[in-house]
Amino acid sequence: MLLSNIPGIFQQVLTLALTLYFLHMVFIDKLTVGDFTFLQRMMWMLVWRITDIVDIFSREIAENYKYIEKYENFTGNISKNQFKELSDYSLNDFDLSDGEFDELCFENVTYSYPNQEGNAVENINFKIKKGEVVSLLGYNGSGKTTLSKLMCGILRDYDGRITLNGKDIKEFPDENLYRYFGIGFQDFTKYSLSLKENIGFGMVEKINDEDEINRAIEKGNLHEIIERLPDGTNTIIGKEFDSSGQDLSGGQWQRVILSRAYMGEPEVLILDEPTASIDPLEEMRMLLHFKDIVKNKTALLISHRIGFARLSDRICIMKDGAIVEDGTHDELMKQQGYYHELFTSQQELYINKETAEVDYAG
Repeated sequence: MLLSNIPGIFQQVLTLALTLYFLHMVFIDKLTVGDFTFLQRMMWMLVWRITDIVDIFSREIAENYKYIEKYENFTGNISKNQFKELSDYSLNDFDLSDGEFDELCFENVTYSYPNQEGNAVENINFKIKKGEVVSLLGYNGSGKTTLSKLMCGILRDYDGRITLNGKDIKEFPDENLYRYFGIGFQDFTKYSLSLKENIGFGMVEKINDEDEINRAIEKGNLHEIIERLPDGTNTIIGKEFDSSGQDLSGGQWQRVILSRAYMGEPEVLILDEPTASIDPLEEMRMLLHFKDIVKNKTALLISHRIGFARLSDRICIMKDGAIVEDGTHDELMKQQGYYHELFTSQQELYINKETAEVDYAG
């Protein structure tokens, strides 16, 4: 790339020009040989410093050049007529343009983050069908979250093919693709707005639909939290813009994010480490509650714990960016492989939860 060659070109041109100039000054007796040697050495010191500066700028430009098109698309100029059309557009006009969810398929998908050595996921072949609940298990850094972000179109610069209902997801307008998914990521965003708005952003088209908000609250089991807030669902969460706003704990925020994911009855639920900030007893209650929520639904449950695995129709194990095992609990236990290792290492905790489930249900 031309940008990466700029420092070398600049150095050669500058040193050649100055050397010729100094030689000319010696030739016409304006400089002595000693002066020439001194100036030549000073010239190289100056060139090296300038080259370092140019190298920094050119490297920054080269690294960020790939994002220019995306930035322009995001901040591009909108004409007055286009702005009026957007202002008049009803959010409720959005529809599932390609029909109800039927199947999503990965075909030899590989993805690497910019400036990262190696691939975050590599040669992934994966399929999830309507009504199927799949657990994606693996230790931190195995590629689970990356796969989920590829699935819903957040990450686009991948090799391979991802299809939804047989159509390449790159052909979907963003707003049409995102409507299929209810997402609760581990690295979620906390908005210093009302609790109702924090939930409604899960499907902004229905943010003013009280029935949808209430259904999401019910599924997220937020009533206990709401009862403690001074203004109920209208309470401002956080103090960034309102000193009277209420702070929530990590576990409470996680339940808000779950309600956000449930908002609007999405076709596919993606929940990434949904119990990471929740105590074991609350996690057990959530697991029992979750059985009813995902019944006859399509869901991808991401975790490094085995608790969610037993709720699933299928379990996929990720390691070093690849799916290394795929099957039911019984099938994977018989293989005596990576899932067996995970299950065995967490067996004591799992047995305790089984006991807690019996006590809680009884």
